[in-house]
Amino acid sequence: MSGRGRRAALPVQRHQRPPNLSPDGLAVHARGPRGEDLGRFDFGQCPGSEDLRRELAAAFGKLAGREWNAEATLQSRAKLMRHFLRWAADHIPPVTAVGQVTSAVWNEWVLPGDYRWRLKRLLLATESLPLATRTALALFRSGAPQSGPARSYSADEFEAIKAAAARTLRRAQLRVEENTRLLESWRTGHITSDCPEGQTAVVLDELSRTGRLPWQPSPRGHRHLHEPVRTVVERAGGAAAMTALLFPTCAEMGAAAVLLICHEGWNLSVLQKMRIPGPSPNADAGEGAEVIHRIETDKPRRGARRRHASNNLVDLGEGTAGRVIRRILNITQPLRTLLESLGTPNDRLLLVWSQYGLIEADRRDAQALPYFIRTWAQGLALTRDGRPLSAQALRNTAQGLYGRPRNNTQRTHDDVYLMRNPHIREASAEVVAAGLHAAVEHAYTQVRMRVVTPPPSGESAEAMAAASGLTPALALDVIDGGLDTPVAACTDFERSPFTASGPCAVSFLMCFACPNAVALRPRLRAG
Repeated sequence: MSGRGRRAALPVQRHQRPPNLSPDGLAVHARGPRGEDLGRFDFGQCPGSEDLRRELAAAFGKLAGREWNAEATLQSRAKLMRHFLRWAADHIPPVTAVGQVTSAVWNEWVLPGDYRWRLKRLLLATESLPLATRTALALFRSGAPQSGPARSYSADEFEAIKAAAARTLRRAQLRVEENTRLLESWRTGHITSDCPEGQTAVVLDELSRTGRLPWQPSPRGHRHLHEPVRTVVERAGGAAAMTALLFPTCAEMGAAAVLLICHEGWNLSVLQKMRIPGPSPNADAGEGAEVIHRIETDKPRRGARRRHASNNLVDLGEGTAGRVIRRILNITQPLRTLLESLGTPNDRLLLVWSQYGLIEADRRDAQALPYFIRTWAQGLALTRDGRPLSAQALRNTAQGLYGRPRNNTQRTHDDVYLMRNPHIREASAEVVAAGLHAAVEHAYTQVRMRVVTPPPSGESAEAMAAASGLTPALALDVIDGGLDTPVAACTDFERSPFTASGPCAVSFLMCFACPNAVALRPRLRAG
């Protein structure tokens, strides 16, 4: 409303996003739902027909920032698109336009796994795709069977993995805190540079301020360390071990990621973008209150309205997700202080500083975090089958063991994480059998309608009467159909167990629970 109480006029035209396609139609500058920069993807140097490149680039621009609103997804789809363009250029005859992508051409493009399935959405977004190909692509599914068992770990394996990761993170915290105290003691003058601890503190001071060891150039172009720095570094176990005295390693951040997956069921794409917690909701609770870490998560696959969520992780001591967050913050604090002093602050949760510089979990190639996990799990023999540790298998196990939806819907939880988990299916076999047995027993108890076989043609009704407990005359009426209802024959309409007095007045469906009802097998099958 305006100041005088009149309704403000609406814009003449609806808001439209600025175009993300370059003037030549060969490059896309993608932006997310909130305007965040998702990168520029140039297809101008790809081989093949320019018309085909323009058509696919236009479709890529339609999907970028809308259906594909994660940078890693865009990188993956752009890589597949370039692969397809190279294949189309080498095809005999070459594919020069989307209109030439027939069903036969699509089937000739062979890739392992479900990569073809990932690119079909791009082709469906083009306007000139032939109708027959569009129909075939709409029916095309990933080559991997979606209903088959998903890899997971047993409860014992899962607990062993979680315990090993917790030990790694706990040792890292003790090491970083010990060397941080040593550095503070040297800076406050409690120890001198004459003792071994003081010499170590001098090198740690250089590391904390610059992130580098004091390397010196040599006449041959190599670098070396002067004494006594070289002695300190050798005593620590080398340059990498010396750097790790103050900063976390790749393996330790891998253990941290494993613990967060075990506790919260987050996948790698969520962990890669995760930032340090915001202000604690109970910051004013006073000393002694449990610390609550508020973690924001971003899962683009859930759509624009549901992609962002907030998670409160309470630090209740060992074995809780809140304690894991606390340890990660303590381990990475010296590194964050260094980055702030260098003018490059970073609020990512999972950070590593090696002797070569900063390594973030959200690197563009999306391979840093899987590398962290592989580095940590290498040589630990955590799984019975000897296969490398899988973050997806950990997530499948955590989702199944906790027994409730975690960051997904109830349907996804049931269909993907429970029904496809081989350990859960094996463990629930007896429960399912008992449930089916109870259902059958319940059916026998509730269904009181008698089902009998009528006598062969030409024979009397006495045999059926003896089998059903009816009188011969009543059995004959049942066979003739004189007592039929829409469900079965009623042998005593005037006295119903469901009506207090008078004739039966309940639904015909109650015939199944009525002892007065008799059904003949042929008629029951026909109905």
